[in-house]
Amino acid sequence: METLPINIVVVGKSGSGKSSLCNYLFERPDFFRTGTGKPVTSWEENFQSFSFDYNGHVLNVFDSVGLEPDNYSKWKDKFNSFVKERRADITVPPENWVHGAFYVINANSARLEPVDQELIGLLSKGLSIPLQVILTNADVAGDKVAALKKEIQDSFTDVPVTAVCSVSLRKRGGQTTEPFGRNDVL
Repeated sequence: METLPINIVVVGKSGSGKSSLCNYLFERPDFFRTGTGKPVTSWEENFQSFSFDYNGHVLNVFDSVGLEPDNYSKWKDKFNSFVKERRADITVPPENWVHGAFYVINANSARLEPVDQELIGLLSKGLSIPLQVILTNADVAGDKVAALKKEIQDSFTDVPVTAVCSVSLRKRGGQTTEPFGRNDVL
């Protein structure tokens, strides 16, 4: 019997580290374009999928446009259309379903904003998509990670939260941080 692909959508705000996370998870350092400042993923590239093999499974990762205050309505409309076309029901083949989602939050922001709460609730409860919240930049966020993780788990008890550092950094004192969290996420 052939194994069905696993489809995962990656969502979060611009600058949260979605593309860096994907590069790290799938060991493709420059596959997903990354940047600082302006959003990197364009509307034309919204929900493009990239396929990777992981432990004998094909993972199709759908990258999304980063959420911005001025694009939330458009983003939500596009997301709802995307999910509607890939809903788990008898009219859609299982290989096209959205099987899971990563909601990416920059842990250094140290807070869960109302839009984060709304979308985590929409994904996990409203759409019943298995969800994992990923806290990026966990290496530099310090105590903020534990506080943010607790805040999320207090509101969404059934949603796992994983801290990740997806890039190696050299600090001023010459110390280097190594990436971590990959196995916990996968």
